[in-house]
Amino acid sequence: MILNKDKLAEHIVSLNDAASPSSQGVVRDAFARFLSNLRASESVPTPLLTFPFGSTNVVINHDGSVLSEPSRSGVKSDVTDDVKTADVKAYKRLSTKPGWHVKPNTAPAGSAPTNKMLGKIRIPAGLCLIVGAADAGKTPLAHALAGEGGGEYAVVRFGEPLSGYDLDETEAALSLVGAMLDGYDVVLDSVKDVLSLMGGAAMKSGLAREVLPMFSRWSTLAADMGVTLYVPVNPSSPDDEVVDLLVEATKSNATMTVFGEGGDKWAFVARRGEGLMREKGDFSAAYDKRGIVTLAVGSTASAKGKEYASETKIGSNISDAQFAASIRRSIHAVAYQ
Repeated sequence: MILNKDKLAEHIVSLNDAASPSSQGVVRDAFARFLSNLRASESVPTPLLTFPFGSTNVVINHDGSVLSEPSRSGVKSDVTDDVKTADVKAYKRLSTKPGWHVKPNTAPAGSAPTNKMLGKIRIPAGLCLIVGAADAGKTPLAHALAGEGGGEYAVVRFGEPLSGYDLDETEAALSLVGAMLDGYDVVLDSVKDVLSLMGGAAMKSGLAREVLPMFSRWSTLAADMGVTLYVPVNPSSPDDEVVDLLVEATKSNATMTVFGEGGDKWAFVARRGEGLMREKGDFSAAYDKRGIVTLAVGSTASAKGKEYASETKIGSNISDAQFAASIRRSIHAVAYQ
């Protein structure tokens, strides 16, 4: 993108428009039209995107199927061998290139388009990470956020020691991307095994360093589709410093981060687009008699800081020196120490 001051001003207007309450669902509808037109024009499976999931990259066709790696077994001739070799090379090129192979161009570059509104709380399309200690109610909260307003949403189960959970990364990735392509908000429960399969040294927060780029890629793809992924994340320790580190690390790799403030209180920070002020606020979550979490909006603050009454302070409570020291220690830490 080539910009000058006038074009930058126009770009900022487009980012604000995409993040406005009146734009909820616009990108989701645009992506549905894009996918429908693509499926109508392509009669054979066409690589649409490569989705990173844990230790693997899954190539998804425009019809939602998985592009499998070609096999050269049973080759009968040199001609066939040449064709198979080309197919294998093409597959490897696609599988090592996360992102779109056919770009939808459904939202302004750099935007965090509005997926939906929960009262005065804006849920941006992309990745919503829910951070809190164990037993804080993160998964029920993810369901509440995804289903608030009465709409249907999808659930992808992977990595928990419970009945009915996917055991294979490719199957879980296919379920996840399939739900996103169909236009559903998606709860991913859980990301625990996905994180353990990632490489790189573990930080003190318990996350491997390679996880954050994967989160960022998930968020980009979801924002392009106009949907939101709700992912509960556990810190390696309930220590306040560790939780602060995890919140700070995730805020730059997701369009929304929700984190516990104690009891039934939750705070959030949501992105509006590149270079725009983040939205901040808080709400409470409580169980009803059916065992379902319901939300009550508390004090919220707009990006302009004047729409609502008060603002929840969001950020780290540790000094820069403490933060730097923690990062240095994390390089030598053992995972989940």
